[in-house]
Amino acid sequence: MTPWIDERLATLRRQDFESAAAAHRRAAALPPSPRNWRLRLGRTIVRLGTWVSDQPDPLA
Repeated sequence: MTPWIDERLATLRRQDFESAAAAHRRAAALPPSPRNWRLRLGRTIVRLGTWVSDQPDPLA
């Protein structure tokens, strides 16, 4: 490729990297979601339900 194309591609890659890094910094600066505990509780209930459904029937 010609040098100007290489330079343009390098510029675009750098811009992509910088925008991804900026998005990561913004996301890291956000306060934790207050819904987090609800999501964890829901996942725990689903896992518990799956575990219970896999157990043999005690009345059989």
